[in-house]
Amino acid sequence: MIVTPQEIARIHKYDEVEELSFITDLIKGAEFFLFTAGAYKPTNPLTKAVIELIVGFWLDNRESNYTDYIKIGQFPLGMQSLILSIKYSQEENKMPVQE
Repeated sequence: MIVTPQEIARIHKYDEVEELSFITDLIKGAEFFLFTAGAYKPTNPLTKAVIELIVGFWLDNRESNYTDYIKIGQFPLGMQSLILSIKYSQEENKMPVQE
């Protein structure tokens, strides 16, 4: 993972330790989402930022069924633009390393 659950918890102001395993799962899901979209490029600084945004978006919308967000068009427009920017950069799309 290129983003830690602690970083996400700090950024989105989650203090509960029991949330960390859930946040870890969301990070892995965001990484896999980017990979299948052709936009997981760990050396691109935007990749980390987009993962943080995706996880934050899912956390903010967790009352709804966040698993519905399987297509890029269902994310906010700014996030879509960042994902497409990563996708079309010249770097290679690499499978996320699972820890």
